[in-house]
Amino acid sequence: MISKNKLIWVVGNHEFLILKRLEEQIFKNHNDTYETLLKLALYNSNKSSLSDDEVFEELNKMGLRTFMLDNLVPFYEMQNYVFAHGFIPLKRISILKIGEILNFHLGIQQLLKMV
Repeated sequence: MISKNKLIWVVGNHEFLILKRLEEQIFKNHNDTYETLLKLALYNSNKSSLSDDEVFEELNKMGLRTFMLDNLVPFYEMQNYVFAHGFIPLKRISILKIGEILNFHLGIQQLLKMV
């Protein structure tokens, strides 16, 4: 059993988007993912505003990408429960691979809405 105060971070599409932005070091648009990363970076810095490059610099100093890759799990099992974002992989795959699958799944959902 886990301790009462332990948090389990189950990966989902938002975490994948954050990891993707951290990997590419570029913002394709300024959306909610950008706002989340900006707030984290501002919290870590002593500045009131940051350029995109400074956002990545602060996040890299924080070690956010490493922290996420070390702590995200695709699902979590307890005695009578399994917690997952959208599916339980049947074999071990990397967190980044799960992100690709989630991204593909979201793309399919978008296409189905258009039909």
